[in-house]
Amino acid sequence: MAEGLSYSMSGFLEAVSKVSKFSLRWDDDFYDRLSHRYTVVTCALFTVIVSTKQYVGDPISCWCPATFTEAMIEYTNHVCWISNTYFIPMHEVPAKHNVPRDVIIGYYQWVPLMLLLQSLMFYLPSVVWAINNTRPGLDINRMVLLVSGMDSINPDIRDKSIKFICRHFDLALAYQREYRQSRFRQCLQCLSRNICFPIGRIYGNYLTSLYIFVKLLFIANAFGQIWIMNKFLTSDRDGYYFYGIEVVLAVFRNNQPDTKIFPRITLCDFKIRQMQNVHDVTVQCALPVNLFNEKIYTYLWFHISLVLILSVYGLFTLLWQLFSVNCQSYITKYLKVLYKVRQQGGVIEVKSVRNFVDSYLRPDGVFALRVISKNTNDIVTTEIIGALYDYYCKSNYQSTNKPPYIKQLNGEDRELRHDNYKRSAIRTV
Repeated sequence: MAEGLSYSMSGFLEAVSKVSKFSLRWDDDFYDRLSHRYTVVTCALFTVIVSTKQYVGDPISCWCPATFTEAMIEYTNHVCWISNTYFIPMHEVPAKHNVPRDVIIGYYQWVPLMLLLQSLMFYLPSVVWAINNTRPGLDINRMVLLVSGMDSINPDIRDKSIKFICRHFDLALAYQREYRQSRFRQCLQCLSRNICFPIGRIYGNYLTSLYIFVKLLFIANAFGQIWIMNKFLTSDRDGYYFYGIEVVLAVFRNNQPDTKIFPRITLCDFKIRQMQNVHDVTVQCALPVNLFNEKIYTYLWFHISLVLILSVYGLFTLLWQLFSVNCQSYITKYLKVLYKVRQQGGVIEVKSVRNFVDSYLRPDGVFALRVISKNTNDIVTTEIIGALYDYYCKSNYQSTNKPPYIKQLNGEDRELRHDNYKRSAIRTV
């Protein structure tokens, strides 16, 4: 009995741990959170608003002939709600029942489900990122959560946290380098380098490549959302693509925006069977729910357009940051703050930082440090980079038996640099 209980508890804890992977995450940037967090919450709120109007209030009210009883009026409202209505301007006369209608309004019953689907589509790219971003060994989200609020904690706990993060970094990066050393992997590396752009853990760019792919998913999702809403709301080919611009122009001209997509007054055709006779009935219906639908989808047009623009900007910013020169300047900026590199570094120091970035950190390490910096602060990032640089210098010192880059320094600079190195090496032990 106890064994079965412990087994069930372990299964429950494992399930909870898997669910927690999709909780609030801090291993991305603002442009991604704008899609998978803020937009998802917005669509969920709109779903609640529209559902309340549909199932609590009166989403449709039809003007029936005077001969209709109360039961017949209720039946008419229900029939016109579950069937598609159509829009005809007031100055036009409706055609006969057997004539196809041009502007069919058939979306209003499905708006809550559509909003839920949209929120799910905005969230899916973050699921791809959450499932795959820990494979290289760098759990960025856990590291960000660990260093969050470190400014206000005990200095001893702070130092232990920094040391733990640096050891985690060092082990993950060392594993990737060892993983790279096998003959089979070297053959694959040579083959992929000559045939196509190499991507993977053995090249140190798995995280960055995955992140670029996820950003492309966010951009494709934003494009797809506009296309889906155009197909969902209107039968016109370009009816919704420029809807927001048309609304802005109508407001500046003091005109009512075109209600063709979100009409308040529609017509409904249905048949009534009486014994052997079937009567065609056309009634005029008011759709109060379209007041909400119009405001919601007007806002979503601007919101998703903004998400698309910022996502494209975020992608180009990421690609710019991945250039080797930008990675080196980014790391050098923090090392200069700690006086581990002089403000006017010599050739040896420049080579040291280049080797530290290209051979030790590689693209994934620099990317992880950038994400930590975006989600914490520069002070924490400076301490982590400084400790990692000490790890790197210590490994070089143990392999060569020489403190790094002493031979080009003279006088007091040499003694100061040597003392600083010894102190930093002792701190990292």
